[in-house]
Amino acid sequence: MKKTLLFLLSTYGYITNSVVLAQSEQHFRASIAVGSNFSQMAGDGQAGYHKIGAALGVKGAYCFKPNFDVSAELMYNSRGSRSNPFTSKATYLDKYVQLNAELNYADVALAANFHFLPSQNHTFYRQSLQIGVSYGRLLSSNISVLRGIFRDDFIEGDLQKTLRKDDIGFIIGYSWFFTQRLGLAVKHVVSVRNAYDNPLNGLTNRDYLSFTPYNLNLQVVFNFTSPNLNIKSHTEKLKKAKEQRKRNPLEDL
Repeated sequence: MKKTLLFLLSTYGYITNSVVLAQSEQHFRASIAVGSNFSQMAGDGQAGYHKIGAALGVKGAYCFKPNFDVSAELMYNSRGSRSNPFTSKATYLDKYVQLNAELNYADVALAANFHFLPSQNHTFYRQSLQIGVSYGRLLSSNISVLRGIFRDDFIEGDLQKTLRKDDIGFIIGYSWFFTQRLGLAVKHVVSVRNAYDNPLNGLTNRDYLSFTPYNLNLQVVFNFTSPNLNIKSHTEKLKKAKEQRKRNPLEDL
């Protein structure tokens, strides 16, 4: 509860600071994001992004050029793993293992964003590509493990005790904005290390290989402040520079 309160207070401070900066800096963009996570863990024996969780938070970006900015995000993300709810398995088989894990994180992400496809009035870019890194701090967790139809309390307890508190991931994303304010964003986040540290005292049971988290994040993004981009002028400068490079040097003689 204390961690959740601290996260909410941090989010409030982040938003307040973003608004102040946005009012005094024409190159700053501030946004809120609400969406869902579709996640899984490699090694849990359950292929597919079946775990659905909430995603919400705030973003800020500094525009170095009309078509390039660097962004920072503070997000609450619910991730984890679960079995496919639309398929049935032979749960009476003792070898079948089902992992249900709900892992709630406070995530901070830093990313570079490359924008393209200007709008008709050249006031904003409709599309962008994102590449970056993220750091997550585990706020809470809930893990259940079934072997066949029986709860595996030993495995549950061992996984719960050895979960890593910190998560580091690599981000690649794509955004499409309908207006200067409103858009959709999708990101794929791959953790660079396992979700837990040395489980089962070093045992190598194939059912419990170290879980590597994967997360597909879908967001609705609203820019409550946005810089005035001179996209048309920037595009014309790029076009002239390109034409200048193509010119035959002999033409200047």
